[in-house]
Amino acid sequence: MIRITRLDKEISITEAEFSPGEKWLVNGAILEGKDFFVVWDTASYPKDVAEMKAHFSGKPAVAIYSHADWDHCWGTCGFEFNHVIAHANAVLRFNDELPVTLRQFRNDHPNDWRGVKLVPPDFTFDEAMTLSLGYFSLKLYYFRGHTIDSIVGFIPEKGLLLGGDSVESVPVINDPGNVQPWLTNLERWMHREDVVQVLPGHGKLCDASIFAENHRYLQSLLEGHPVACPTGTEFYKQIHWDNCKRMGVAVA
Repeated sequence: MIRITRLDKEISITEAEFSPGEKWLVNGAILEGKDFFVVWDTASYPKDVAEMKAHFSGKPAVAIYSHADWDHCWGTCGFEFNHVIAHANAVLRFNDELPVTLRQFRNDHPNDWRGVKLVPPDFTFDEAMTLSLGYFSLKLYYFRGHTIDSIVGFIPEKGLLLGGDSVESVPVINDPGNVQPWLTNLERWMHREDVVQVLPGHGKLCDASIFAENHRYLQSLLEGHPVACPTGTEFYKQIHWDNCKRMGVAVA
């Protein structure tokens, strides 16, 4: 079941189950524009997106993937979106990686993933694009780091940044080669004064200090310095251990 919490008149935050039996949640957002809705990330299950239908009020709806990790895009087939937007590199992941992942998940838990149909983006961009929603705008920026297709979305009129997994209590490193561009992207946002709130892909709504916190953590690992886990949850302790191992750094 998806939980939808209204942030203001036009913005709602979504929280959905990450995977079967997990307490961990994945975040998204519903943005109500003048003429259409935007769904930022479609969670793991079609049923979650199907529950959003009542919120669309008969207007068209567009989905945007912060990146093509399964827990952010497998729910899309639960609703017939007019368009699906993502970074151009997401298409590569849909062509190669995601079908393999879905087959593996179905082999391990066939009943849980039976209804998933992969929906690749039909509209992509490389560096940046802007959507005008009438009452406000949504600016999309390439944010390579967590994955090769990661993006963030910024609503300047509201000071809200939709971060996906580009910002998180403990950033998840998949490829050490992406850490330096990740740091560069974080540096572009660390000192901006127009970001009031940040919605990470997992965890609670927070403020812009998460950019600097993530930067310090990733910089330490890149330089080979042991660093303590930024949070005490078991989930993130495991992520931290995996990060240190991947970067060749001793666990502090």
